[in-house]
Amino acid sequence: MIRHIVMWKLKPEAEGRTAAENAEWMKEHSEDLAAYKVHPAHKEISAYSKKVRESRVACDFEI
Repeated sequence: MIRHIVMWKLKPEAEGRTAAENAEWMKEHSEDLAAYKVHPAHKEISAYSKKVRESRVACDFEI
């Protein structure tokens, strides 16, 4: 089984929130992110993530 993981390093502060607050916001919206290819909410969380993240890493691995 191949898994795909995306990780972000968040900016210390962005969009009026701390990194911890932005991480919580992203966690609360993770179901939207999981269904991003078919759900319009993807555009919202994607745009927001681009504003608050400092960097992004993606990797595929086999279990």
